[in-house]
Amino acid sequence: MKTLVEAALEWAADGIPVFPCATNKQPMTKNGFYDASTDPETVRRMFLTAGEDAFIGARMGAESGLFAVDLDIYKSGEEGEAAQRYMAELIAQGLLPDTQRHRTVSGGLHLLYASEHGFPNCKPSKGVEIKGEGGYVILPPSRGYSIEDDSGFRTAPKALVERLLQARREHTEKDTDQHVQDITSGTGFHDAITSIAAKMFRQGRAAGEVADRIFKALDGSVARSPNHPRHERWKALMEDSGGEVSRIINSGREKYDQSAKTDRARDRVDAEAADRLRKAAEAAGFAPSPTDRNEKHGEQESPKPSADDYAGEWPFAGEGYFAHEPLDISDQRFNLYPLYAEQESVVIAADPKAGKTAISLKLAVHVAAGRDLGPFRVTDPRGVLYYALEGTRAIKLRLEAEKRHQAELGNALPDDLPLFVVERPSNLITKQDEQVAKIIAADRYLKEKSGVGLGLIVIDTLTKAMPGSDQNSVDDTSALFDLSSKVRGAGVKATIVYVHHTGKDGKTRGSSNIEAEVDVVLKMKKQEDGSTMMFVHMARSIDDNSMYRFELTSYDLGETSQGIRQAAPLVTLSEGTVANEGASEDAVRAHKIAPFLKAIITLGGGNHTVKTLFQHFRDGGLLQGRITRSKVTDMLTLIFDREAAVTYQGHIISRADDGVTVALPGQH
Repeated sequence: MKTLVEAALEWAADGIPVFPCATNKQPMTKNGFYDASTDPETVRRMFLTAGEDAFIGARMGAESGLFAVDLDIYKSGEEGEAAQRYMAELIAQGLLPDTQRHRTVSGGLHLLYASEHGFPNCKPSKGVEIKGEGGYVILPPSRGYSIEDDSGFRTAPKALVERLLQARREHTEKDTDQHVQDITSGTGFHDAITSIAAKMFRQGRAAGEVADRIFKALDGSVARSPNHPRHERWKALMEDSGGEVSRIINSGREKYDQSAKTDRARDRVDAEAADRLRKAAEAAGFAPSPTDRNEKHGEQESPKPSADDYAGEWPFAGEGYFAHEPLDISDQRFNLYPLYAEQESVVIAADPKAGKTAISLKLAVHVAAGRDLGPFRVTDPRGVLYYALEGTRAIKLRLEAEKRHQAELGNALPDDLPLFVVERPSNLITKQDEQVAKIIAADRYLKEKSGVGLGLIVIDTLTKAMPGSDQNSVDDTSALFDLSSKVRGAGVKATIVYVHHTGKDGKTRGSSNIEAEVDVVLKMKKQEDGSTMMFVHMARSIDDNSMYRFELTSYDLGETSQGIRQAAPLVTLSEGTVANEGASEDAVRAHKIAPFLKAIITLGGGNHTVKTLFQHFRDGGLLQGRITRSKVTDMLTLIFDREAAVTYQGHIISRADDGVTVALPGQH
């Protein structure tokens, strides 16, 4: 059986640029499908890093010379029926000749075609998606994907390509016109502007053209009238005083324009579009300069709104969405999956001496280095600000221990590791505006230097960040958490982590507002064996049953100038498990080994080698991340750490020299 690396290399040898994806089909590379490659060394390095559980992503479009017809014929209901009808229609017209055909993990079909007339990327029907320029597909033998027809890539009929390109043009233009109508009728602004920008950039339109269309739609809106209930909202957009329209244009470019690959390029687009919009608005007399804005608009008093103003209209138009509307749920991004989501706040609350600083620093190093840590995924390096407000000497020692240890393992951290430790005491309440300004400036600085901004801000500890204030006060803790809101509002996508303490009762110290204000609460407990368990106590974006074990060992750092030995704790992560906060050590162990015992007995009676177990566990999806046979040995050590044999569902499983021996029920 081929390894994933071997399979990826074979596809690359066929001229198809490949890159690794996670099992949720999201790219595992810094620049997504832009990092796809046919270079053997690059492909080998990417997939060895990703591990055997990764999927093989293939870039479609001009780089591969291919596009894919993705048919969700497996679905029940309207989407599946529509996909089947569309497929039958194309076949009847001779537009869907036999070609390379793959079955997807869900039961759908991928038909891959070469093209001489373009690479469409559109959704011509419900249940049908065309993956062309700007898209990618998953290739076999990624788990669950298979080849049904290996006859090669047939050139698509010109008529098929033209039909798909026309479908894209009609769909995009129709949607754009509808959004323009929403703006001119005053029923919606923000969502409509967002959609116009995104769709026009997807068509390859220039930033100035996008800005012109948005401005013309706003210029013709009925909300232009001072008596319209949404006039103030319209005026703010026309003046672009808060930069909202500029941000929307920038966001649309970032999402859909393939030429905007760097933050610096997008910043230029943002500036150009904003300037064009401002000048056009001023020329039309709608956007006064800052010097006369108050003179023209400041003294105008808007009429008091009443229910009659919304007669016959939905009063919240443009302020949200109905549940029946198509919802984009693919926009969640993480700085460290699954714990640290972009623009979320996290509290890490721990028992005394549980290693909260050592573990927080370990995670910060991996975010800055862009390196995975066990089940925790980091797709690319991100800048880190670590506020060392407590135990600054200890943090310096721990950081040095991590750097030396990684170098000894042959995984030396980058010379330009973007992790900055703030040692100067900082009051994040009384000096909050100053710190927010510095954080925003740091984010911009890193983007200019490396193209990647801040991904993580650690405040260690929460109480030291608010000297003179009361952690039991709702007002004081709310004032501290205003930092998160201000940083988010400035567009900084970092996760903000507040390191804190738990009391003797295991609860987070201080006001209940501390847990209420954040998105995730992680708790750490010291175990009898010296390890630390981290539980997801509360979360809005992730599974709140997750639990992870960290081991802390001492690392010798040599002598000080006075001849005194010094050491610091090193953190390693055991595999993540699922349990509850009150689980005993035995319960945790039993929960962890049960899936492996279940897999072992499915092999039947007799001797089973480590090699056999490795293949069996991998095929069953029990091994995650970078896979080596040592993981099987580690699991066997855990299974048999208490006794020489284990009984599971009537089977007796005992340790053998090179694996295990299984005795079936009735044979013992």
